Amino acid sequence: MAIRKVGIIGGGPAGVAAAKALSLEPSKFDEIHLFEKKPQLGGLWNYSEDYKAEVKYEINGSGIEEEPIRSSSPMYRHLETNITKWTMKYKDFPMPEFYPTFPSRAQIAKYIRDYSKTIVGVTIHLGCGIEKLEKNGTGTWTLTTEDGTKFDFDAVILASGHFDKPYIPQTPGILAWTKVHPGEVTHAKYYNDSTCFRDKTVLVVGGSASGIDIAMQATTQAKTVLNTTRGESKSLDPVISIPEVVHYDPENRQVTCLDGQKYGGIDSIVFCTGYLYDFPYLKTYIDDLITTGKFVKNLYRHIFYTKDPTLAFLTIPKNVIPMPFSESQAAVVARVFSGRMQLPSIEAMESTLPEPMEGMHILTFPKDVEYCKELQAWIDDSGTKEGFEAEEWTEERTTTRGLTATIKARRLLDVSAHVKELWKKKVPYQLLDCRYSTYI
Repeated sequence: MAIRKVGIIGGGPAGVAAAKALSLEPSKFDEIHLFEKKPQLGGLWNYSEDYKAEVKYEINGSGIEEEPIRSSSPMYRHLETNITKWTMKYKDFPMPEFYPTFPSRAQIAKYIRDYSKTIVGVTIHLGCGIEKLEKNGTGTWTLTTEDGTKFDFDAVILASGHFDKPYIPQTPGILAWTKVHPGEVTHAKYYNDSTCFRDKTVLVVGGSASGIDIAMQATTQAKTVLNTTRGESKSLDPVISIPEVVHYDPENRQVTCLDGQKYGGIDSIVFCTGYLYDFPYLKTYIDDLITTGKFVKNLYRHIFYTKDPTLAFLTIPKNVIPMPFSESQAAVVARVFSGRMQLPSIEAMESTLPEPMEGMHILTFPKDVEYCKELQAWIDDSGTKEGFEAEEWTEERTTTRGLTATIKARRLLDVSAHVKELWKKKVPYQLLDCRYSTYI
């Protein structure tokens, strides 16, 4: 590949990692540009109180229509990470000692911006959303910003994440509920704080990190909080865990669970059911990459579009730790784009592709660490040790990564006690200070 100019879309954890790796490539690129639609770097970690208050959205049979089109992030007022600060860091750039074990969203956003100051040789465009990205007649990529400015690149890295397009499962009765009770059904993306649940019976759908967190926060203001999940719920008292809801009855404000049990009096429903993959600005190849939005097809090693490897994706996999994971991917992309590492033939890459299916990008520990080690082995075998390399996954580091869920579970025990005290005082949820506890 004769790649001299590279564009990066997204200024969050992955985009910044890509900029770092490209900037340290020994075979220097002529130009590296990074585009971030927010006024500052940080990507989804940028929180906007104004947006939460102003956003308008409609739930319909095709999902959620948002206005302005997906310009927010899923951050909410009192959010902390579900990953420890020791595991979530960039290489050779530890988080400040005064950060708690589970930093707040504001602390992570600042950390990303501080790290970006170590990067040189990259032109950063802030407040610069992308209108479209398409392959032009000369074989290069034309990127058009929302203000109409055009840039041409030999290769482009998509690092805009997958937390933009909310997913709400079309369980029988849910669309009828949105019509009978407008404004009572929402998604975690639009949640801001617990005051919206005052004196209500709230149903939180989903047992992911956001589902557990929002359910716990809601208990400080709500009359009752129910949490419905497909598998075993990890929510703690005072949240009431119930089986998977299979039917919604808006006329009676009631839901029916998989075991036939019914729960009534529901005033508010919050879906914490994740997001769909979506690249609204990508006008070339999109039909060959996205179908249902539950996975991205034709990606070699979850990174390179097999039919045109000048298009690369970072952090498509889920249940990973964004900083170190994206560093491992970015180290490979930098070497391939500079020509120091070679990809297999298109036919060889396509022969390795898995059958497209939901869940194909889920790399829960230890799969995420194994994947990063495979990428590093690829670099080692290529003999390209110069340039940026991700931090080694030593036995100690891997063990620490494996303890993440256990450490967070200990934290949740304290949060459970914390929300009960806030409820007694009728105080809305606020973060529990944990700067003096490591939970190890």
